Parts: sequence; structure tokens; C-alpha cells
Amino acid sequence: MPESNKRISQMFEQMAFLCELDNQNPFKVRAYKKAASVISMLSEDVLDISEDKLCEIRGIGRGILKHINEIKHTQTFSEFEELKSKYPLSLYELLSIEGLGSKRAKILYEKLGIDSIDSLVKAAKKGMIRNIDGFGEKLEKMIIESVEKGISTKNRFLYSFAKKTANDIIKYLNSCGHKKVGYAGSLRRCAETVGDIDIIAVGGGKVIDDFLKFSGIERVLSAGELKSSVILKNQMQCDLRVFEESSYGAALCYFTGSKQHNIRLRELANKAGYLLNEYGLFKKSVSKEMVAGKTEEEIYKKLGMQYIPPELREDNGEIELALKNAIPELVSYSDINGDAHSHTFFTDGANSIEEIVDHLSKRYKWFFIGDHSIPLNFVNGLDFKRYTETREELLKLLKKYPDINFDRSLETEILKDGSLPFKPEELDKISLVISAVHSNNRMKRDDLTARILKAISNPYSDVIAHLTGRLIFERDEMDADYDLIFELASKNNTVFEINGQPDRLDLKDVNIRKVKSLGLRVILSSDAHSIEQFDNIEYALNNARRAGLTKNDIINSLGWKELNEFIKENRTRKKQLQKG
Repeated sequence: MPESNKRISQMFEQMAFLCELDNQNPFKVRAYKKAASVISMLSEDVLDISEDKLCEIRGIGRGILKHINEIKHTQTFSEFEELKSKYPLSLYELLSIEGLGSKRAKILYEKLGIDSIDSLVKAAKKGMIRNIDGFGEKLEKMIIESVEKGISTKNRFLYSFAKKTANDIIKYLNSCGHKKVGYAGSLRRCAETVGDIDIIAVGGGKVIDDFLKFSGIERVLSAGELKSSVILKNQMQCDLRVFEESSYGAALCYFTGSKQHNIRLRELANKAGYLLNEYGLFKKSVSKEMVAGKTEEEIYKKLGMQYIPPELREDNGEIELALKNAIPELVSYSDINGDAHSHTFFTDGANSIEEIVDHLSKRYKWFFIGDHSIPLNFVNGLDFKRYTETREELLKLLKKYPDINFDRSLETEILKDGSLPFKPEELDKISLVISAVHSNNRMKRDDLTARILKAISNPYSDVIAHLTGRLIFERDEMDADYDLIFELASKNNTVFEINGQPDRLDLKDVNIRKVKSLGLRVILSSDAHSIEQFDNIEYALNNARRAGLTKNDIINSLGWKELNEFIKENRTRKKQLQKG
């Protein structure tokens, strides 16, 4: 993410917080939060995007555009400065403390003059917070513990980590006899990172009692008859809510979100004469008769809409599509015929070629087994001779597995000048070339862009892998002109990879939508470095679904013959394009 996007995104997040402190219109607060989220996902510097293009981006209206223009010239905007003069911005720090939100932050400031984490801890240790209405001794202790242990409500966890945690809890509750249990929240929407876990269950107090006996709990935050909140030993917060079976679908829908999606649903319900909440869809009459709630499907149907898959519920146009019955059938796991990007123990993988063939032969109709290329010596990258030798070793196994198709791919490094580390006649003999940047990724923007553009133009770049080079929580996207890259890619019919490594998930959904809009296709890959990691394909699939992709948008859905013809035709087409 460009630094200016990061700064402006945070500025709008802070503005939303200050507006909450000032009791301003909730819609205004949501507008700033939406703008912050949208800007944080842009690959291009928001200050370089034209006004017309900015206005086309959902979440950036005229008011936000005015602020961006002001920031461009003054580094800030007047309304932000006015609120900062009214409330110290250091109050924003308090949101990182477990148990505190904007309302409590305001109360602490007005009652005790607390305006920072330091002053908060000092007041808590003096026992000054417990006497404020709505706080108490328990919250006071929790504040101290949160700061001292570094526990933050702002903590985010990788989707893969959160899902495993949620599944462990659900498996445990199932073993206790509770069969109607599921997770909701951003985890169910398959977001790349998850803040906490929301579990929805059917039953009474027995569910809560059993939940509180789960061995993974570190401490209990609250325990009521229908809701319990805990901090797990892995530092994730988990909230369990219990409902009647007749309300399970409504609860699942409500707590899956997103917040903006729910707002739109409630607006539609209201216009249709209904009231929608976590307990069901009710008539707005004296009887308040429930008309739907057991399943999500019946709620959407009653609102005159097509069912919306959880991955799409971000208020990015899915409501409008559903009202027209125009949501496509999203790509599913059954549409994936094969994987093409993995690594063996010849480079940085853990397994032999035969071990991988044996595993994938039970899973797919076809697959490519890959490895790194030279000059990545730190992972024993293969030169052309070694690639050829290991490919021959792989192809000998075809006799042992006559009912499956497979071949050898190679993840070739995009060199600093944009070329690939093999001669054209060598590249022509590599069955599937997956081009990627692994080194020198901090080049100047123009140089890095030129490097990627040259690789895209290479007739033998069959796939461009993990384009932006980001590592979630560790490394931002490489600073390149992605609009220019996608423009050239559309002319070359480039196939981009959606990498399933949990900390990559590259391309992300925003960029995937851009690729789809250009009529390009993608390939889902596990980028597996061990047998277990072939399950990573699920995470690539999640991002594809969040971007609204169908089976026709992924080349994994092709048959073996179709796929190889596609590769061959694409190479021929790009060669002709090069000749002019």
C-alpha cells in the first residue's frame, strides 16, 4: 500500500472516531470508516487518481473527495483539524485497549481527563475507574492486564489461523451434543484477516456451560444465559451466542455481516413492511408475526432477493445484483481440476516428487509440480539442466499413475531487468512457466513497473505469480504502477495467480475484480511447500469467491487437453504481438 494511502486511511479512521466522540450523525461516521477501508485497499496512490476515477469508486463520495483534495494541498483537512482542537487525538489510542470503545473513551476523558494509554493505566492502578457508572472493578483490572500483556482489540489474525481455532471450538461443542453450531463474522465472509471469532449455536444455558469448559480458554470476559465472551490461550477473543432454532438463520445472517450489508438489508426490510434483527424477520404490525428466521435463504427470499453467499456481503453491489437475481454461481472447490504451483525437496519443499504425485493423484484430474529457478541459490533454484532431469524423473511416474495427467512447472525468477533466467529455446521446453519476483523488490516505482511489464510481455510467462509481493502483517505490496501493469496484461491475455499461502493471498479480491473486469482469467494455486500445504488452495478459492469469480474465470476448471492448448495458444499469440 502506498504510504499516502496508509496515512489518509488512518486519518479517516481517526475522523470517524472523533465524529463518534462528538455525537455526530452515525451515517457520517460510517462514511469515514468506509472511505478508510476503501483507500487502504487501493494499489495506486489515492493522491494520483483523477477526481472522475475517484468518484467511480464505491465509498468515495463528493464529501470525501473534497477532503482528499484538501489533503493533497495542506496534508490535512479543516473539519479534521476542528475536531482535533476539541478532542485530543491521543484518545484514539484507547481504542486498542480491550473493553474500550469511543463512548467509554469519551467518558474517561470527560470524567477523569484521561487522554492516553499512560494516563489510563495510572488512573486504573489508583482505582479511579471502578467508580464510574458502567465500568466497575472488573473492567479496571482488565484494562491493566490488557496493557501489561499487550493484549489489543486491534489484533488481527490470519484467516487460516482463525478458521482452525473456530473449527476446534465447534468440534468440541459438537462432541458435547450441540449439533447446530457455526461461525459467523468476518471469518464466515472469508476475510483475509480476522479480529475475533463469533460462534452461533442453538440451545440453552447448557451450551454456555459446556463452552466455558473448553480447554483453550485463558480467561472469561463475561458469561450470561445467552452470550459468553472469552479470551482464548492463543489471544483471540471468542463470543458465543445462543438462539432458538427458529432464529438460527437470522442470527447467522446478522452476525456474519458485514455491518454495511446488514444496514442495507434492514432498509429493504423496513420498506417492505418488516422488521429485521438477529431474531428473525417480523411483520411491522401489532402481532409482530415472525415470517422468516430459521434459515438465511428464507430471509433473502422474503425480501425479494436471491441468496447472497457470505463472501460477497460487503455492500459492494451484491444487494443490487441479488434484487435482479443476477448473482452468478461462484466458483467452488468442485470446479478445481488441478493445482500448478508447488515445491519439492529439490528446492525449498519438504516432499519428494513421488510423494507429491501420490498425494495429488487422489485429489485432482491433473497437476503440475513446480520448483524455484536460478538465480535463487538460497533455495537451490534449478537451472535448465536440473529442471530437465527432474522433469524426466517425474514423467517416468506416468506409467505408475495411468489415470492422471501431470507435468513439471517452474517458478522462474523475474530478473532485475525484467528478463527470465533462461534462453527462449529453453523456456519453450518448460511445460508451464510461472514468473515471479522474489528479490530486489524495493526498486524505484518506475523501474519495478518496467521490470514486471517486460516479464508480462515475455511470450513464455504463462502465469504471473503473487504479483504484488505482499506478506500480510509483514510486508506491503511492492510499489509499482498496477494500473499500467493490468493494462498491458489485458493486451497479452496474461494469467495472474491467486496464491493460497495464508500470508500471501495475492492477488487480493480488489485486484482480482480488476483482472475480471479486463476479461482476464486467473489460476488458483496452493504454492505448497509440503503435502499439508496443498490445502492452501482453499484460501485462494476464498479470494476468488470474494471477487465474484465463476468457474469460467479460472483456468483450473479446464481439462488437461484444454489447458495445454490454452498455454500453447497464448505463447503463440504473444510472439505475434511482439512482432507487431
